Amino acid sequence: MIDIKIIKQITSRDDLKQLLHLEYSNDCKLFIAEISRSLNSLYRVSITDADNYLQAVIDCFKFIPKEYQDKLFAMRARLALWNADYTTSLKFYKKALSHATAQRDFHAAAMIRKGMIEVYRYLSKYDKGLKVGKEALRYFKRKKLSSQAGQVMTNIGNMYHRMDKNRLALLYYDNAKEIFTKDGGIACAIVDFNRANIYTNMNQLVQAKKLYLEAGQFYKNANMELAYQQTEYSIAYLLFLESKYSDALNLFEKVYDSLEILGDKTTAAITQLDLAELNLQLNQYGSAIMFAEIIIPIFKKYKMPYEEGKAYYFAAIAKIELGDIEQAKKLLKASQKIFKKENNNLWLGMIQSAYSSLYIGQKKYTKALEASDLALKYYKKSKDIRREHDAELSHIQALFLSKNEKRAFAKLKRLKQSEITLEQQRKVHGLVGEYYFSKKKFTIAITEFKKAILIVEKMMQSLHYDEIKFFFAADKFKMYSRLVECSLQLGDVEKSYLQQMKALSLLNAQFVSTKSLEGNVPDKILSQIKSLRQTLSVAYKYPQKGKRVVTGSADILKHEKQLWHLEQKSRAYFEVEQQNVKHKLADFKSYRPSVDEAVIHYFISGETVGVFIQSANEIKYIDLEITVDELKALIRKIQFLFEQSIHKTNMTTSLDIKMPI
Repeated sequence: MIDIKIIKQITSRDDLKQLLHLEYSNDCKLFIAEISRSLNSLYRVSITDADNYLQAVIDCFKFIPKEYQDKLFAMRARLALWNADYTTSLKFYKKALSHATAQRDFHAAAMIRKGMIEVYRYLSKYDKGLKVGKEALRYFKRKKLSSQAGQVMTNIGNMYHRMDKNRLALLYYDNAKEIFTKDGGIACAIVDFNRANIYTNMNQLVQAKKLYLEAGQFYKNANMELAYQQTEYSIAYLLFLESKYSDALNLFEKVYDSLEILGDKTTAAITQLDLAELNLQLNQYGSAIMFAEIIIPIFKKYKMPYEEGKAYYFAAIAKIELGDIEQAKKLLKASQKIFKKENNNLWLGMIQSAYSSLYIGQKKYTKALEASDLALKYYKKSKDIRREHDAELSHIQALFLSKNEKRAFAKLKRLKQSEITLEQQRKVHGLVGEYYFSKKKFTIAITEFKKAILIVEKMMQSLHYDEIKFFFAADKFKMYSRLVECSLQLGDVEKSYLQQMKALSLLNAQFVSTKSLEGNVPDKILSQIKSLRQTLSVAYKYPQKGKRVVTGSADILKHEKQLWHLEQKSRAYFEVEQQNVKHKLADFKSYRPSVDEAVIHYFISGETVGVFIQSANEIKYIDLEITVDELKALIRKIQFLFEQSIHKTNMTTSLDIKMPI
């Protein structure tokens, strides 16, 4: 690698001639080739350093003969590509190609076309990208330049990956791998990283993780920090798919910080896009929407429609879950418009699956079935196995709800024979359990709900933070409630009561950090958090009438988002002890009230309202002939009476309220 200090020392033609004479046998082409290799190496270390290096090269090229200007154009195009300035990159590549073809330098022209593939990929001009790629590939094959042919195959594979044509992408990657295996090195690491991306889409997570780790180790050993962080990002996404949500959050946050420092703004934004998806899985819908709001303008700025469309989609799903249907429809429409233009079957399928969920929530089961049918057609075109399974689950749910059980069970049978994720397995058991519950076949339903609950408890063991655990479990508690209802219907009151207590114990179990927050989080983050809290505290205390602003007319929402983001980031610095959340029903039999005590526990599931009463001698369940709203009103009244009994100490009699230990 040519050090930047050497490049900066060239301030005249004489300086250049002297260097070429002493180090490069008067061969200017050899000198430029080494500059290009040095720049390529920096791309995977730090974009900031690469920017500085290229500026020195531009100054140096003032003294290099004009016949080599295409080399500078190509270098500027590559750096613009890494900086996500795709329009500028294409402009320089076209200049370089025009110069090379005018000089009849067909080798240089093929090299330039190899780079142009990636630019066309990000600009969503897939036909043009494949055209220039295959032109370059024909040249390198004809000249028997296998290494260059392999790099072109890798870039064409990237194009097909972007188009969500996974099998075509893997075909090109595998052909490139055959070429690179002999010598190994960086080209081999790059193609393995890309193959891992495809295996992830095809739900072959073990193979994907193996390839990511191998590529990451190579980059780490070679001190290629930026490339290493990109493999860490991919491993974080695998942790998400493996339902290790807290670990995924931590790693995503750390990778985001590193990418920001290294100047990779686009991958940093994509990391936040995945954080939006992860927060959806944890039922943290407000967080998912905030991430989407932050990154959509970034994707617009850098002209990244694919990522922008995904951000709209994630925000729409969060809006559906929050009941904001009209806003969700607008966001889905914006996403659909982008992916229709991209001709992306995978995400058009995702959008139809979202519509299916929306219609299910509105009890429009026929429309839900139509949307899920359309989603399946899109998925089969895209060949994304994992998401095809998600669409099939949505389709099966719609089939059950529209009373088409025979087709639903036929699809379930095929799905169970496939390799599906833990979350997909949970959904399978949950759907079957709901079906048998609706048919009053409670014994079979219990079996299915227990299988689903075992998966939930396994997933909960990897959740480190109380708030994450709470949000994750928010929609899973229904399965415990169903289990309680099944036991009640079968006449086993004690077991149903103990199941309910077990569920509450799991949801309220505390995880304790082994190290204090202040001992791990960087001082800069803590200082920013403190400052933002103080600013918002003043704004909340003295609000301006009709406005949500702070001093200087700054938007409160902006400050809230900054604070929220920093507090999310601080999670990554916690270290916690893993705790086993499994409990046996016997664990909840130890407490028995005395003869003058009773434990009252209300149970609500759907429209079912009842109360468990545990006394010294028995556990009873009583159905309450009131609505949920009426019960809530009565509870508020009881709370008021309790408060009165505590605060009015002059009362002659007072309730003896036992507080939990």
